[in-house]
Amino acid sequence: MEHSEAKLASIAAPKQGVETGKTGFHERAAARKLLDISEEWLASESKTNPVRLLRCLCEMTAESEGSEEPWCTNKALAQCAVRGGASASTWGVGSDGGIDDRESARKAVTNAWREVEDLWSRKSQGVEERFRDAGWPSCPRPEKQKSQGGRNKPTKYFIKLDPISESEGPSDSLPDTVSPYGVRYYTEDLQLGRGARAALVRGWPITGWRAVLTGFLIFLVVSLGAVGAWVSLVSIAQASTTGHVVAVAMVAALAAGLAWWVVGPLEKLSRNRIALAPFWMQRATSGWDDRVLELRPDFAHGVNRLYLAHYSADCPICSAPVHVAAGGREFYGRLVGRCAASPAEHVFSFDHVTRTGLPLRRHIQL
Repeated sequence: MEHSEAKLASIAAPKQGVETGKTGFHERAAARKLLDISEEWLASESKTNPVRLLRCLCEMTAESEGSEEPWCTNKALAQCAVRGGASASTWGVGSDGGIDDRESARKAVTNAWREVEDLWSRKSQGVEERFRDAGWPSCPRPEKQKSQGGRNKPTKYFIKLDPISESEGPSDSLPDTVSPYGVRYYTEDLQLGRGARAALVRGWPITGWRAVLTGFLIFLVVSLGAVGAWVSLVSIAQASTTGHVVAVAMVAALAAGLAWWVVGPLEKLSRNRIALAPFWMQRATSGWDDRVLELRPDFAHGVNRLYLAHYSADCPICSAPVHVAAGGREFYGRLVGRCAASPAEHVFSFDHVTRTGLPLRRHIQL
């Protein structure tokens, strides 16, 4: 892409923190890395326009020249989005690639930018983890600066560097290096939504009335199971025929299986402090049941917090995504990482504390 096409300019952008000047890490290099990280978002996100817009900002920032911080206009972003596959008419771009309708371009970028902000609120944690692992003291963030009056002063979109915050929770235990054959798991986004799900994403503290409610729910489930078992035994004892006994036993076994399918993860969570989330918490369209319930100790407040989390890694063998999955009969009672391209052969351990994994197939290490 030619610099003239990008229509980048230079401004005295807001101060980016002391770390940027000390290390020499630049917005352009950060944009290149963020461009690589966001490549798979085009396939995983249901809304592609905000991903395109963010990638356009990264692309034009990375390709800009000069010694000052680059920025770009909504017209440049609209043209880039159309080159990336967005609808030309919606973004005000003509058949020649130029802007036909400035107002449509402005509105399209403004609307998509709101979705970029939502996208970033979900993706920023995983992005920061990746930059921290790569040794960066700063993490990029998409930012805009509204024009201060006049049509000749357009809104400016740019990449801002923020100092990386101190890690909290399990990430404090992350090792500095990972085995050449191992994987590093990173936090993936989960939309907050509303109600209980939002509370689990933020971390549900098991204390006070919440601890009482949790205990009551566990007691209720156990009680219902005990009552169901007693009713089944009584029905079998009073059965007059063998067929009746078999029917009652089959119904009882089916009910027990369904109950375990629903509440079984809670029992595993109490033993291992992590378990696959129940089916109603999984994303049906993802193709993978890879969301987990994680019980993390909050030592600062002396409580446990229950989280709904999602982790993934890059396969060191084929570079495909690695999803957290059940170990099955071969790795019974464990959660493992399975490669999307070869889930039976590219299998890795999953340590939710260090967020690392080692290959579980001997031939991978040979």
